[in-house]
Amino acid sequence: MENINIFIKRNINLILGIFVLLQPIIDLLTGISIKFDIFFSSGIIIRVLFMLFTLYYLIFVSKSLYRKKSIFILLSIFAYIIIFSIIHLSYFEFSNLIRTFYFPIMFISIFNISDENKILDNKYLLISLFIYVSIIFIADITNTAFNSYEIAKTGHVGWFNSANEIGAIIGILLPILFESIYKRFNIAKILLLFLTIFVTFKVGTRIPLISIFICLVVYYIKYMIFFFKNNYKKTFILGIFTLIIATSFTFILIPKTPIYKNIIIHTNYLKIDSVDDIFRDAKTIDHFIFSERLSFLNNTNKLYANSNIIQKLVGIGYKSNEKMIEMDMFDIFYRHGIIGFIIYFGSIASLIITNKNKKFNINYLLPFLLTLFISFFAGHVFIAPAVSIFVIILLLKLFLERTNNKKSLLFCSYDLNMGGIETSLINLLKNIDYNKYNVTLMLEKNQGILIDKLPKEVKVFQYKVSENKNVFIRKIINLIKKIIYIIFKYKTYDFSCCYATYSLPCNMIARLSSNNSILYIHSNYYMAFNKDINKVNQFFNIRHLNNFRKIIFVSNEAKDDLCNIYKDIAHKSIVINNFVDSKSIIELSNEKIDMEKPKNKTLFVFVGRLDESSKKVSRMIKMFKILKEKKKNIELWIIGDGKDYKIIDNLIKEYKLSKYIKLVGEKINPYPYISNADYIILTSDYEGFPVIYNEAIILNKKIITTINVSDDYIVIPNNFGYIVSKDEKEMSEQINEILNNDNLKMKNLDFNEINKNRIKKLEKIFEGVV
Repeated sequence: MENINIFIKRNINLILGIFVLLQPIIDLLTGISIKFDIFFSSGIIIRVLFMLFTLYYLIFVSKSLYRKKSIFILLSIFAYIIIFSIIHLSYFEFSNLIRTFYFPIMFISIFNISDENKILDNKYLLISLFIYVSIIFIADITNTAFNSYEIAKTGHVGWFNSANEIGAIIGILLPILFESIYKRFNIAKILLLFLTIFVTFKVGTRIPLISIFICLVVYYIKYMIFFFKNNYKKTFILGIFTLIIATSFTFILIPKTPIYKNIIIHTNYLKIDSVDDIFRDAKTIDHFIFSERLSFLNNTNKLYANSNIIQKLVGIGYKSNEKMIEMDMFDIFYRHGIIGFIIYFGSIASLIITNKNKKFNINYLLPFLLTLFISFFAGHVFIAPAVSIFVIILLLKLFLERTNNKKSLLFCSYDLNMGGIETSLINLLKNIDYNKYNVTLMLEKNQGILIDKLPKEVKVFQYKVSENKNVFIRKIINLIKKIIYIIFKYKTYDFSCCYATYSLPCNMIARLSSNNSILYIHSNYYMAFNKDINKVNQFFNIRHLNNFRKIIFVSNEAKDDLCNIYKDIAHKSIVINNFVDSKSIIELSNEKIDMEKPKNKTLFVFVGRLDESSKKVSRMIKMFKILKEKKKNIELWIIGDGKDYKIIDNLIKEYKLSKYIKLVGEKINPYPYISNADYIILTSDYEGFPVIYNEAIILNKKIITTINVSDDYIVIPNNFGYIVSKDEKEMSEQINEILNNDNLKMKNLDFNEINKNRIKKLEKIFEGVV
């Protein structure tokens, strides 16, 4: 039993979410069973069983601070139920009693679940809405739907039983959908909205239609205020034209809908010829606007007034021959009396008011007001279990859910194998404040030895492109993947970054995922393409350089060279160098390795990818050969791997330098090797800003490099090392001079402070301020 309780506690939120997703299925089974007399009340049975499960959780599993108080409140509810059942003893009365009190009992249980866990995510509500409207849509297009009304009026409710309950669910969940679209525009949500609007017109009841109208007005105003405040003049004007066009289409389409036909049927029945006729007397107002609910209210009030004192306190109960008012507040008061009404709503109010962590989330005010409106004009909200489960979650979100102001950030990269870009990405992610941001990392390949270094808060997903050998099949598969991503993820993030400049899938995902898309450029592509502007254009044109809101470079030189080619990107280009974990580097540098620094020798260390197209390690080896011929007592360690490993290995053997040059291979921790060095050496043709510069400076190692790059903090000549020629002979002479006359004193840098300044810059970009 203990193991079962542990399982329930760990998975209670998921279990609750699954139950919410099952609501349309339960209602579907109920509708079919009632339509074809298969079995009785399947819906209420399943819901009561789940209610008993939540009560078990509250009594035997929950550790909520409000558990004892909740159990005391439940005891008062059950005491009332017993008293009511004794006074009104019949199955009909007991069935309606359970339906009505399902709401406060479930609220108390789910309140305690939410006190210990995060309140259920809106995605469950939206998926549930999708299932409801999809069932109605399928029933409509297959012409198999059940009618919303038995006589006279038109419209259908899919394969469900109660048009009022399904209409109430759609009406309550619609503002959740609108708010979700307002926060993050998404094509899937837009499609759901259009599907819901279509279904609403088909149902033929007024409530969801009124909900759509109110939501459209409210969110149209919100959008227009947003456009006006942010000085989006063209969008603001477009919004006005959109309103005019939408209004015109509405007037054209509404006469073709069941709801309009029902209004005509109703007006013909009441012999109403104009709007003024609706208000000609109280009876017409009641019939047309309130569907005779005021008459039912008046009749029930007379019954209550003529009842005895016990019935006034406990309620007049449910009589099979009496029509319900279908105004929830009044039905609860008259049917359950003063005591029942106080217990019903007092139990809910007492938990909300006394909750220490209560927060009022204004985003849920509109659905709450619509809930009250629907419960008053149409009923079937608080006293309908099918609807009340959604009302419970809504109330918890309105009064108890902390407003989540976290921005959602997406970073896209190729993989997390050892490399400068990958290491710098890990360090960037380590510097993000996860109290302010939710971070997702998209990888083309979810692999690499650095994956374990990711902060635990980062969510990772893989977007793997097809590598099918058949070009046509490959393109079709990748197109389908792109369409699926657009449907579900288009503009769903507040910030998106293509961190691996070369990756086309990363580039595409970053541009699709937010309006605040950023391209990180880690290399000097002008130099990488040998100053061939045509090749630079070819590379960046297919990467849609101009479509990114900001472009981040890691060095001033890379920025200046590209901005000279693309002058229109200068205003949105910024230099933010890579983040460095200085504390970790220092700690890892103390790790023991199986190599010792050679005595009485000057040790050079190279760390990087063995790629001759950029790193030119062969240049370093040729220079080394010249120095050895000058009898210099030197040694070189090469840390890294790559496609040209064999070329380097063969060159070392050809020059008979194996005794002095060690090919160490790729190391997840290169810092002990760097720590042993006298000099860190790079002989590249081009770089963006080598990560090794930062690592060398942290470990107080001088740098000899062919790359003259800088940022706001690091300039190599005179401060941290030497710039030498790319010509091997001239380079060897310069390094020989350095070895003979090295008087350079290293400058100290506070990388923790530098990281803080860099993350401040990035946060302004995350927020869209810069």
